[in-house]
Amino acid sequence: FFLEKLIKRRYKMKRIKFIELGLMFSLLTSAIIFNGCGKKDEADLKIGAILPLTGGASTIGDWHKNGMISAVDKINKEKNIDFEIILEDSKNEGKSGITALKNLNNRFCNVFISAMSGVSVPIIPLVDPLDKPLFVTSVSYPGFTKLGENIYRYNITSDKEAQLIGQYLIKENIKEINLIYINDEYGIGAIQALKQVLSTSSSKITFESSYERNQLDFKNIIDRSKKHVPYYIIGYGNSYISLIKALIERVNKPKILTVYSMDFPEFRKPLIGKDIQIVYTGPQIIKDNAALKKFSNDFYQKFGYEPNLVNILSFDLIELIYEYWKISPSFNVNEIKGKFLGKSLYGYDLIINSDREIQVPLEIKKINLLHEK
Repeated sequence: FFLEKLIKRRYKMKRIKFIELGLMFSLLTSAIIFNGCGKKDEADLKIGAILPLTGGASTIGDWHKNGMISAVDKINKEKNIDFEIILEDSKNEGKSGITALKNLNNRFCNVFISAMSGVSVPIIPLVDPLDKPLFVTSVSYPGFTKLGENIYRYNITSDKEAQLIGQYLIKENIKEINLIYINDEYGIGAIQALKQVLSTSSSKITFESSYERNQLDFKNIIDRSKKHVPYYIIGYGNSYISLIKALIERVNKPKILTVYSMDFPEFRKPLIGKDIQIVYTGPQIIKDNAALKKFSNDFYQKFGYEPNLVNILSFDLIELIYEYWKISPSFNVNEIKGKFLGKSLYGYDLIINSDREIQVPLEIKKINLLHEK
């Protein structure tokens, strides 16, 4: 009996020590996640980019990746410095974005880049305590930079697009529209801005429906809509392409208003050869820009296709980060605060404001792809 009691007591003490060691390991793991581990590399600057490299928005992720890689290669060659970009796949999901941020911080990245609203919003509470800047693109959530202290946005925002479309509807005296929007921060931000513009006008939303980021079947939504009324389509990625396809299949010559996704050949494909007028919001381009032409030629040689807006924005973003690096090579957030840099780069005049927002000016564009191949 005495021996049995002694064994139990020793087992209990070992178990307590094991639990204490487990707790210490958990605390150490948490510290490692946000303080980094291992030997620090000697690159002049390590940029960690969280991009949707797989999933429904992977096309956009590839565009961003190519633009950023092109810029890093150019800067390293021309400035004789060593910038390194490390890519992590967000899969366009908030949870994967958080994991990606932890991985990049463990690799001693000085500055972070994130794309897509649904990924970038969830990581903000984790970024601010790190005292490292976060630059975002393809993030259209209104007021995004006000969610954190060290956030910089370079992008066309959905609220600005929707405001411009709202003004167009009023100017053209279009009384009714069908509104179909993607159910995420991008889409919700757009419809809020649109409704505010239309609130004091005679133009009304007579049908409204959201859809999910991975949705491919739109038969039910389109069949419930008013088919004689113009459609305002808000979205991106594979679901956006599927929606446009379904619309032209189920509605005879639909009148379509949409977002700057229509600037990209991949998203135009369903409309090629169709006698359909498309009205959309796109960037104001500086004509006959020599720098843009050189960039386009160099980019084509490297990747085999003409650069699109996302490629250009991503390239410019790295150039902008380089300008901040010259101010503070360690990217001390206090040293770069209040330095709102920007200039005309590769065809676009940048607008910078005190909310750390760097935006591209927009205009209404019209296309008909009947004769396009």
